[in-house]
Amino acid sequence: MRKFLREDETWKQYKNVEMQWIDHHNPDLVVLDKQGRERERIDLSPYSFAQITELLDEKGFMKL
Repeated sequence: MRKFLREDETWKQYKNVEMQWIDHHNPDLVVLDKQGRERERIDLSPYSFAQITELLDEKGFMKL
């Protein structure tokens, strides 16, 4: 899944979303508060590509 996300780069369509690729780690969505502190962490490994897009939308991430 990570390789596909790296190549597709659909996440770049969202404001305030950046990706950090860490080899040998499950993909996580880390939501930060306005002060930059971790507010929520979601393991993305069970999600399909379409479900990740839905999740970003549900969490209120805005598209550019």
